Amino acid sequence: MQQIPFQTNKSSLVMKNAELIQNKTLEGISDIRDESDRSGMRIVIELKRGV
Repeated sequence: MQQIPFQTNKSSLVMKNAELIQNKTLEGISDIRDESDRSGMRIVIELKRGV
């Protein structure tokens, strides 16, 4: 589990990561999801099998 820096915009972080995955700059990631709710913030990054 990692923490994101203070005052980092969560949605822009997720969008930038999705952009890097789509441009093939980041490889080995199968999915990225924002699972935040009332109890806290959670961003899930799933890796491809064998990575």
